[in-house]
Amino acid sequence: MAAEININRYRLITLLYVIFVCISVLNIPSSLLDSNQFVIKTYEHHEKNKLKLLNQYDRVISANVTILSNDSINNYLTLKRKTHDLFVYIDQMDQLIIKSLAEKKTTIWKEFNKKRLIETILLKDSLIYKFKEKLFEFGEVAKQSKLVISENFFELLPTSKNITTQTGKVVEWERFFFLHKPLAVCYMQFKRIKLLVLEIEQMIQQSIIEVIREKNVENPQAGVDTLLKKLRSYEATQVAVGKNEDLQENKVGSKAIATQQLRNDMVVENSAQKEKLFQKIINSLHTEKLFAGVSNQILKGFDLQLERDYKLQIVPSVMVRQGDDGCTVNFPNTGMYQIQFIDIRNQKTDVVFSKNVFVEALPDPYVRLNTPVKGRDVISVHDILSTNRLIASLGFVDQAGKNARINGYRVTKVTKTGDTQSANNQGDFFQPAVQSLIRKLQKGDMLLFDNVTVSLADGTTRSSNSLMYKIIE
Repeated sequence: MAAEININRYRLITLLYVIFVCISVLNIPSSLLDSNQFVIKTYEHHEKNKLKLLNQYDRVISANVTILSNDSINNYLTLKRKTHDLFVYIDQMDQLIIKSLAEKKTTIWKEFNKKRLIETILLKDSLIYKFKEKLFEFGEVAKQSKLVISENFFELLPTSKNITTQTGKVVEWERFFFLHKPLAVCYMQFKRIKLLVLEIEQMIQQSIIEVIREKNVENPQAGVDTLLKKLRSYEATQVAVGKNEDLQENKVGSKAIATQQLRNDMVVENSAQKEKLFQKIINSLHTEKLFAGVSNQILKGFDLQLERDYKLQIVPSVMVRQGDDGCTVNFPNTGMYQIQFIDIRNQKTDVVFSKNVFVEALPDPYVRLNTPVKGRDVISVHDILSTNRLIASLGFVDQAGKNARINGYRVTKVTKTGDTQSANNQGDFFQPAVQSLIRKLQKGDMLLFDNVTVSLADGTTRSSNSLMYKIIE
């Protein structure tokens, strides 16, 4: 006689098989994502070459600013500056991602097939939403400028808040490209957008260069022929140009060419001086971490006379305090600022260096006892009796403890038998009620500090961490 078939057993096997198939579909094999690293490296290669080309464009445009005076060109120059500012912001965001990963002792490539850490970075301080806002604001400005920018660029970015998938589902922009995606996917999209912004800047610069070429045809004495030839050579070879011998091309002995040669020599000399100045500024700038509401030293050891030769300016306008060893700034709000060095010699107002920086909100404070504690969660009766207050700090932002002030907290004693006794304390020093509670502590009791509130220098009030100790001999 045949054995009875266990239907529940087959049902369970079938269910497990279905679950296995679903998990196999939902999990993307890491091998499929590994190939994205070559896409990212390709984008980085093109970005590097684009930057070299754009630097050459800038040299031509800077040398011929005087002949670019009509309103149309001014619109191009304004849009070019805004495009470059957007690229600088994206580049700083790129560096922030790499730095944040480094702080966690990991890298882009180690996290390539993971998504938790990169999503945490993108959501911290609403970074991804700020990036979206900047990108969309630029898209609106570019479209309203009525300048010739291919619509394909905006379709490729794209700058629409919602995107329809191939299945017809409507998804938010940030979720479609970045959120809930492995780093291999979202970082590749980030690099793609970064390169597209450079493409837009190149298109604008090419339009300006065409105007310069037309001006040179109309007026050969404008003195741009040599630079334009260098530019055409660079465009053809994609190799960095800038050697002095290139400036010696096509000498025919005319007075116009000789005059241009002298002007080019002056440009090279000025470029060398600017490069020296750039190095001094870069070595003196401290803009890695800037916080709103506190004093930030952004310049240290800068040996040039700021008031006489160069002026330090911040946009939006912020008061800069100059001391013996540099400059400090108290940023009133969080957000993007631009630090500018302006040459004011000979009544000029040339911006010789600029850098976009992001000012963050102060981090949450943490508190501790003012007595060193031997263990992490335990403290001796002697040590707890020798302490008299809590100390609030913001870490490296507030090494002297000047930017955080404790408003109050609650102290609770829990005895070995489970009895509790609490006292509220105002300020950082222990008041009589708390002192009395601490003097009665015995071995085996628990001591809890909670409901801690701290006022920060930026005007905000924050809740801080709790402390709990077991009393030992």
